[in-house]
Amino acid sequence: MASADSLATARSLDAKRVKQLCYAAYAAALLVFVLSLTGPDLLYKSGTRPAPLVSSATPPSSGLQTASEPEVQEAARQKRSPSAKIVAGRTPPKIEGRYGDNEGHCHMEWTNNACPGTYEVRIRPGAATVWPFPRYQEDWRKSLGDRLLVASQGQLTDEACQGFFMWGDYVWCNHAVEPGSGAPRPPDPQREGTDVVGISFGIRERDPWSELMGNRYKMATHLYDCYWGTGNNAEQTQTKGPLGFGAAPDKSAVQNIAGQATCPPRKTMLSGCYEMPYEAHRVCLSQSTKTKRAVTGAPHDAWCRQGRPPLSTHVKIDAEGSEWVELADLVANPEDCAKIRTLDMEVHYNLGDIGVHTECDQETLTKRVETMEKLSEIFAVTGSTFRALLENEDRLSNKSGGIDGGQHCIVTSGGWHLDQYCISFTNRELVAE
Repeated sequence: MASADSLATARSLDAKRVKQLCYAAYAAALLVFVLSLTGPDLLYKSGTRPAPLVSSATPPSSGLQTASEPEVQEAARQKRSPSAKIVAGRTPPKIEGRYGDNEGHCHMEWTNNACPGTYEVRIRPGAATVWPFPRYQEDWRKSLGDRLLVASQGQLTDEACQGFFMWGDYVWCNHAVEPGSGAPRPPDPQREGTDVVGISFGIRERDPWSELMGNRYKMATHLYDCYWGTGNNAEQTQTKGPLGFGAAPDKSAVQNIAGQATCPPRKTMLSGCYEMPYEAHRVCLSQSTKTKRAVTGAPHDAWCRQGRPPLSTHVKIDAEGSEWVELADLVANPEDCAKIRTLDMEVHYNLGDIGVHTECDQETLTKRVETMEKLSEIFAVTGSTFRALLENEDRLSNKSGGIDGGQHCIVTSGGWHLDQYCISFTNRELVAE
């Protein structure tokens, strides 16, 4: 038989274990409670907790507007919580003196400047007492704007991307764009001679996006624009810029690959410079039948379907309203989406396709917002101009002829218009487990 001392010791140990188990259970319950307040997505294995529906704001009376609904801020907070599926990639190698170095910054005071990460859903000062858009105060319009604020939250962390490269309208995840990052890349070169290719829609006389893609990241690019000339007889008069190269006897100021091996600093080459080959296409991304300008007609043949493998194409679209038919087609084709590495866009809710006037009706805008919501689920949002837009009250009057000037298609319950903004996406396959 066990002695009295050994029995007492055993009871003491059992009591101690029970107390430890109680403490552990209490700590676990407390942790779950804290996570439910600060990071609800962390409680979900997939890291993609669905955002609650955004309720519409109360219709204003006598020109007054209530503050943004708490549900909007909560939904946006949940959307921007980092996904548990996002993991860090290998740190890209640092190369000194590269094209574009020391130029990209997140300028919060510039409304057309993109920043990575998340942003707070803000209420415009004074919007609770004076609604700034008397002609645009419909409840459905504000609800659509609030949905965009939720869908456009940044979903990639600095750790997952190993930093970001920012230039003006665009934000790039280093892990996705750096050739030596270790991210998946196509095994074989494309017909252009590089393993990945850049496709840019909207050029005119200069395209910093394709210059950076070619000179900094060493890929061939395709450039598309049917508005490539200026003035009368434009197609014969433009000789500057990549689309004007070879258009006239004096050629172009563009220093193409045939000129010299490397480009001078970007700021000192005002007509543009390309170290890698580019191909000019004097057509626009559009399926419009209401224009005499040259259009692609079958957009995905140009930028997705040419036998390209997955993760092979960087895409930029700044098509002044002609992007919506193409984007709706894109989100309906998973195989095409899989070919895109990164997608940078300026979206225009107040513009239509070439030769098509936009009425900003509820049906049209709802479809466009739904397209953007699908894009934010298919791709990860890298960054946008939303942070800067929601910090600057003066954007309400700039370029619109007054505080209620112009046509504001999308507004938020907090008193901002979102007619145009820039947003960058990264293919989730590059940053997922």
